[in-house]
Amino acid sequence: MNRNGGISISQANGLYRSLPVQQNVTPTTGQTINVTATSSDINIWLSPAGTLATLTITLPADGVTQVGQTVRIGSSQIITLLTINGATTIFNAPGNLAIGDNFTIEKVAANTWSRMQ
Repeated sequence: MNRNGGISISQANGLYRSLPVQQNVTPTTGQTINVTATSSDINIWLSPAGTLATLTITLPADGVTQVGQTVRIGSSQIITLLTINGATTIFNAPGNLAIGDNFTIEKVAANTWSRMQ
């Protein structure tokens, strides 16, 4: 119940969502970044020193995530080859990023994520 005596939509549906987890990473070429294992939404900001030839991002295990959870990823530099893994199916994952690019993927079913933007 909120301070005005009402309940939020998330409370009415029985879903309680916490604030997103923020990961700020300064990756290097060839590195693998493990996304924080949580059921909260996650924001990842990549700030490499310069262009990266390759980068891999590994999603959390299926058992610690929930359907509807999002992972937002943005980068301050070019990533020539971006690989996202850790789930059985990832629909429409980007293969690279330009300076300032960002995207969101959402868990849509067990071991299945899809790019939303």
